[in-house]
Formats: sequence, structure tokens, C-alpha cells
Amino acid sequence: NALRQAGEPAQAEATYRHALAIAPDDPMVLGNLGLVLQDLGRLDEAEAAFRRAVERRPDHAEAHRSLGMLLLLQGRFAEGWAEYDWRWRTPRQPRRDFGCPAWRGEDMAGRTVLLHAEQGLGDTIMAGRLAGAVAQRGASVVLEAQPALVRLLAGLDGVARIVPRGAELPPADAEASLLDLPRILGLDAASIPARVPYLAAEPERVARWRRQIDARAGFKVGVAWQGNPKSIADLGRSAPLAALAPLAALPGVRLISLQKGPGSEQVWGFPAIEEPG
Repeated sequence: NALRQAGEPAQAEATYRHALAIAPDDPMVLGNLGLVLQDLGRLDEAEAAFRRAVERRPDHAEAHRSLGMLLLLQGRFAEGWAEYDWRWRTPRQPRRDFGCPAWRGEDMAGRTVLLHAEQGLGDTIMAGRLAGAVAQRGASVVLEAQPALVRLLAGLDGVARIVPRGAELPPADAEASLLDLPRILGLDAASIPARVPYLAAEPERVARWRRQIDARAGFKVGVAWQGNPKSIADLGRSAPLAALAPLAALPGVRLISLQKGPGSEQVWGFPAIEEPG
């Protein structure tokens, strides 16, 4: 595991295979081997490892979850979302109690469905587009989202009310996580709501930033380089701002920082980027 997190997948694979030689049917080792094979792009082998893990222990929630993510990566949505539903049985992600039943996709005319974000900001932005499909089932939709996203998501079609996480929630007749909606709605690659853009900034903010950023000529490139450093998903995702130096050196290019939070301090050692404040 340490080798994988250190970016040494080949060495991690060799170590996992040594562990399998000792304990050939250990579902945890099989699941970890599947993850590193996925890192290496060997998806068929990764799938075989995950499936072997769940054959050996059918209730191994982490292996099911990993298999689901691999299937989704390949666009195999029906089976992928069913396997990904096992995440609720893992220790890392217990279900919250909202005091109402889970929504199963039934007609909700005249009733309220509470949708809630469960993971990172990007997941909420991606899945927020599905709120309108819930409203089309007749529901009045309340969306609980991370406080940082409330203003951005306020204009989503189909959302009657948005509540920041941590605030008191109104009563609801049913609840669903945003990332359960593709399974509940039976979505596939052809039926994902694709009306874009489905988010828009407030017009007065657009005008203010346009005045500030357009004050100078140049080809404007907004950049963000650091994700949430506390997330395991950040492994291999973020890069130091200094890695963008070749872009900053291109004639006529303006790099403009869109970075928030961790990583923002790197602008002070990189004068080639504009920090709009």
C-alpha cells in the first residue's frame, strides 16, 4: 500500500503478488492488487482480481465498491452502479439517517425529496445536473450541498430549495444521495442529462471579473493545480504550480490563478501567474 501511494505501482504489484503466494485467497490482498492493476491500466486483470475477491468473500464491501468504480470507468453503467452501491456497507462511508425512507424512483407528486451531496466538490458539481430529473417525477426537490457550492448551485433547474450542509434540514418524504441518482434513474451513456451549461455564475459577478481580468491583453488561461490534499483521490492528481512554467513562457499567454485553499501559497514563488484576489 505504501509503495502504491508513493507512486511505485510496479513494485507494489510485485509485493501484492508475494502476499498472494502466501495467502492465495485473501480478499483484501486481491482487492489491493486490483487497485494497482487499475493504476497500471490493466483493466481486465484488475476486474479479474476484484471478482476473485468477491467470489472468495461475497460480503467484501470494499472489493464490490472497487469493482463498481472499475466498471463505471469503462462505461458499464448498469452493473457498475449496482456494485458501487456497496460503498454504503464500507466502514469509510456509513449511511446518514435523515428520518425518511430512501427514494427508489417512484412517482413523488406533491411530496418532497431531499437530495444530498456525499463526497467531494467535483462530485457534487457533476451530479447536481440530475436534480431536474427528480423534479420531473413530480417531487419538490431540496438539495443539501457543501457550503462552498451553495451560490454556484442555487440556479440549478428543478431545485426548490438549497441548504448548506450543517444547517437544519426541512422535513422530507424521501431522500437520495446525488451519486445514487444514476442507479435510481437507470441512466446510461445515452441518457445522461446533457443540457449544457447547466450552471451559471451570477451576472453581476461575471461583469465585475470581466472588467478586472480583461484590463490587459493576452490569451487567458485559468489554472488550478492542487486538489484536496486530505483526499486519497489526490494521489497522482495534483502537481506543483512550478510545473506550469513552460506554459507561462509561451508568448502572449496569461496564466490566471483559480486556485482556492491549499496550494494557493505557491503563487508567491511563481511570479509568472496572476493572482486576481
